[in-house]
Amino acid sequence: MAKQNVVHALREMLREQLCCVGRIAARHQLPDDAVWDVAKGFEVIYRRACQQVRVSPEKPDGGSSARRAEPHPGITYLLGRLDTECARLPAAADPSPYIKMRTRKCENQSGTGGRIRY
Repeated sequence: MAKQNVVHALREMLREQLCCVGRIAARHQLPDDAVWDVAKGFEVIYRRACQQVRVSPEKPDGGSSARRAEPHPGITYLLGRLDTECARLPAAADPSPYIKMRTRKCENQSGTGGRIRY
């Protein structure tokens, strides 16, 4: 993403956050000095973020970062643990109808047997 687009996105995000704070301040009748402190704090954060964007070097590939070809080891570990726990459930343990429905839906939509593939 071009630096100009990033700064624009930061500005729009700040605008949305300030509108949210304004609604909260009006609803809860916050004191003016508290609202000013929040606004000043948001401005400092916004200016720092914009400065970081402006001084950061442009990546030659257009700014996209390299993605892993494989899932993160932490994700793989947790998925394995979940599979192991499911395998150890007694046959008499009947999952709720919601779980059955979601499992079928995942298997049908992804074609991966309900497992996440990267």
